[in-house]
Amino acid sequence: GGSPPPQMAILFGCVLGAVALLVQFRLMERPVPFTPVRRCLNGFQPSACELIEDETDHRPADSFAFRGKGSYGINRFGQSTTGKFNCQVRMTMLGGDTFVFWSEGRCQVWRCHHGIDAPATPSTDGQEVWSQHCSISGQNHIM
Repeated sequence: GGSPPPQMAILFGCVLGAVALLVQFRLMERPVPFTPVRRCLNGFQPSACELIEDETDHRPADSFAFRGKGSYGINRFGQSTTGKFNCQVRMTMLGGDTFVFWSEGRCQVWRCHHGIDAPATPSTDGQEVWSQHCSISGQNHIM
């Protein structure tokens, strides 16, 4: 009665392989939940949208959004990327599809319709508009 017989090890390996295959096929059937948000280079048409939230939080964005809420300021590297990410997380949590971000710490969440990126006068106050509805044509920006 020392070690288990080799047949037991072979059986265990076959069962483990079958379970791995079953999990793999189950996961492959399911689409990855990904909805890209693209930069709207021409701004957007607020008349095609509904404002859900307008928040200002100037604190440094040195951590990612916790429970869907985080600060929007510049991070410790002098970049606005963490604040922008936190704004996108907030948009998702509130059921929006568009966000407007200012690197000094402001985030607006909007619910819009198609056609929001119709030609507009681009803003000069430092805002960035990101939306699920803006065209990717001619852009390399995706978030």
